[in-house]
Amino acid sequence: MRMEKLRIGEIFTVRTGSNVHASSLAQGITPRVSAKSTDNGIIGYYDTSNIANARHYENFITVNFMGSENGVFYHPYKASVEMKVHVLTLLNHNYNRYTGLYIVTALKAALAKRFSRCGSQLSSSMLKSNNIHITLPINEKKEIDFDYMESYIRKIEEERVLQMKREHLRELENYLRSAALSSCVLTLDEINALRLFRSGRVSYEKYRIGELFNVIKQGKRIKSSQRIAGKLPFVTAGIRNRGISCCVGNAEAEVFPENSLTIDMFGSVFFRDCEYGADDHVTVLYNDVLKYNKHILMFIAPIIESQIAGKYSYAKNFYSSDAPDITITIPITKSRNPDYDFMERFVRAQHKLAVAELQRHRKREIKAAQSVIA
Repeated sequence: MRMEKLRIGEIFTVRTGSNVHASSLAQGITPRVSAKSTDNGIIGYYDTSNIANARHYENFITVNFMGSENGVFYHPYKASVEMKVHVLTLLNHNYNRYTGLYIVTALKAALAKRFSRCGSQLSSSMLKSNNIHITLPINEKKEIDFDYMESYIRKIEEERVLQMKREHLRELENYLRSAALSSCVLTLDEINALRLFRSGRVSYEKYRIGELFNVIKQGKRIKSSQRIAGKLPFVTAGIRNRGISCCVGNAEAEVFPENSLTIDMFGSVFFRDCEYGADDHVTVLYNDVLKYNKHILMFIAPIIESQIAGKYSYAKNFYSSDAPDITITIPITKSRNPDYDFMERFVRAQHKLAVAELQRHRKREIKAAQSVIA
């Protein structure tokens, strides 16, 4: 395959975004691409369709004004774009997901270390007319070889899928090994808990979260630029990796205890099995008197999440002040107190059943994965 350096201004149409005052931006579903170098440059989701000076593009590549390799992204969707972001589309071809990703990588290499926030900045005129070249494959017709780009990225993705399958096999084996397989036998108490639940004879009562958790706290904001690398898991809003975005060593980070729950600004609820820090978009719940164990908390967590599902979003965030009065329904004893013993036995039983199910299908999973890898 022959590679050739091509001037950016000769193969791309270069345009820019526009300035829209923050007060005009209402929450919506259209992504807005900014000069930030994470999350594909997306600063948020807004209703920009009726804003006269908003500029929208679809199936395009963006390069931010810093021109760094960290500010180049491919966008297959429709989005509005901020002023300090340059939009690149090919003159005689439309991107697909594979060619878009290939060209992004090539652009990153072309722009690496040429521009910076503190030094020279990248303008659209510089992209069009300066001697900035991108290296792309050329076919026998002396045209850009988009077929090669697509096949190249497809091959990389296939190799990545195979690697993920290999990792999945290792994780499955390690989990089953660490799950103490002999302990998958249900105890009589656990069997009785399942029977009681399936019979419908469990009694329930409504409780406010404020009655169940005597500690309800908001996390503390630490800007990403101020986070010091360390060993403390730091929980932010989001479901990826259960909201853990990084590990910090900041002295000002409050350390929250294991065996607690977090609720993020969107209403996602997670059980925490180790000490952690949290930012101000996360609410922390625990009881430092009753000290619930993980099985009780894993019973309660999905009940809370189902109760608040769909009520919180970018437009309406969940805060710690919302938590105390949220009402959930939980099992109770004959004396009409929360039946923590039943919750624990029920979750223990469900966990054992899940592990036993994994055991039964382990050979089938491994055989299927190996047939793909082979």
